[in-house]
Amino acid sequence: MSIWKLKVNNGFVYCHSWDDVEYVSPRDYIISQNCQSYMIRYIPSIDRTLGRCPHWLLNGLKRILLYKVLHNLLLLIKTTSPPSAFYDVISWQLRKREQEKKLRNITITPEQFMSLLVYAGSQGYTLSHYSYRESNNTSDGEDPKYAFIRDEGGIVTNIIDKTDKEIRFKLENSELINAFILDKGCNWFCLCQRKKGILGKESGQRGSVPHMHFISNSFGRERADLVDEIRNGHCPDSSIHIEITDYI
Repeated sequence: MSIWKLKVNNGFVYCHSWDDVEYVSPRDYIISQNCQSYMIRYIPSIDRTLGRCPHWLLNGLKRILLYKVLHNLLLLIKTTSPPSAFYDVISWQLRKREQEKKLRNITITPEQFMSLLVYAGSQGYTLSHYSYRESNNTSDGEDPKYAFIRDEGGIVTNIIDKTDKEIRFKLENSELINAFILDKGCNWFCLCQRKKGILGKESGQRGSVPHMHFISNSFGRERADLVDEIRNGHCPDSSIHIEITDYI
């Protein structure tokens, strides 16, 4: 996993590159990835602030942080429900037109998105994640595991052999796609995020706000072809764009 914090409009958003997996438990994956996310986001700050403390104290603080993250995440999963429109989409093999009707104009928060994946797992679905990440060729070298653009414009990153300008260029000019596919028998549906979509920099319906694309087997697509498209850097077009609210 890697995380980039990017400036958009008057605020910031986090863009995650999640670990790729196939046919795993949605609940286990969500817990694993979110724990990694929080540790990546906050451990550098702990190290910078308390770097002179004994290692046993630093490690103890990190374990406490991980425990609190896990506790809060499990509580969130238990108390948050996905948008109601998804219950029928998950439970029934609806045709494309019926899915479009149910999911038209709905919104979802990051917490509801996690809840949706976990709920689908409770209904017998497995989760696969496929991603694509490409840096602009004019900026060579390793992609940062974490890179956070601060309010004042500076950058915090694990890359030490690049300037802030070079790291910023890499973040702003690279492509990033995350696709989450839920499978149950011959039924599947995919929620796909593109960095431009998260930043609200796409054209078309809801293109100016953070959103994800929805596509399913009811669209007449082959799953294998869809996965190949994603791995080759193409976010599949869809008539259903789901707005992401409260995204940070």
